Amino acid sequence: MATSRYLPAENLNLIISNTQTCIAKLNVGFWYNITPNQIITFTDGEREVDVIIQSLSFFSNFGDAWFTHGEKLIPSSIANIITVGDAIKYYRNHYSSEDTIACGVVVFCFHVNSPVRKL
Repeated sequence: MATSRYLPAENLNLIISNTQTCIAKLNVGFWYNITPNQIITFTDGEREVDVIIQSLSFFSNFGDAWFTHGEKLIPSSIANIITVGDAIKYYRNHYSSEDTIACGVVVFCFHVNSPVRKL
């Protein structure tokens, strides 16, 4: 059974077009329990699509995650990130350094596993 998670339409579009194939989150709560082969349904409230988790990787910070996954993690259409410092600044808009240190980072890579469905 799939679990549904909200994403803004811009991000959902990147997933549907296979431009974004990895996502980084704090390794806590729902994201702490992600497993390979798990199906997650992403929705923007008007559409939804299932993705299947292919792999997980763990990092102590978002800079290291970006250094490893780069454009697959943060496509240039979202942000013009050139350096690890740029990636860290981008993620600081979403997560504090204290939370990042306490929880670490999980990156899950995935592929779209269903057609887009209208809600």
